[in-house]
Amino acid sequence: MDATVKTAVCIGHERLLKESHQTLVELNELLAGVLTIGMSGKERENEFRKRQAKYAKAYNNLLNHARNCELCSFNSRFNMRSAA
Repeated sequence: MDATVKTAVCIGHERLLKESHQTLVELNELLAGVLTIGMSGKERENEFRKRQAKYAKAYNNLLNHARNCELCSFNSRFNMRSAA
């Protein structure tokens, strides 16, 4: 008997996860001062707000996708049952 478990991966979820992660990395770089060289306080503040909004949007898109995608919903329910 073959006990191999195959899982389905949602390509949309993977793409949104990567986008969310990338925007978080960019926000963290700004916070760490990597990208703030040569920026005035106002410029730095504007850039922070822009990146913060970009991350919030990307993360919100990821959460909405997870709620609305049939495949992601199925995987989530399946994982909850497996953990119990």
